[in-house]
Amino acid sequence: SLDEGMSYAELVDVPSTGAPGEILVVPGDADASYLVWKLEERAGITGDPMPQGAPLSDDKIELVIEWIKGGAKED
Repeated sequence: SLDEGMSYAELVDVPSTGAPGEILVVPGDADASYLVWKLEERAGITGDPMPQGAPLSDDKIELVIEWIKGGAKED
């Protein structure tokens, strides 16, 4: 869920339900964050890329990556 007040707790340091052993958001490490893999449609992802429907622009993906690299702070 990306609902306000819910998304942080459901993403940061949370194991992926679709890819056992992977963490959705690893603070400080975008390359290890499964969410980034799904956004970038990397090979080896389980299920559909995110978000469903139309992919995010490169600029928006870069914002997510920079947030993760910055420690994925809850702000």
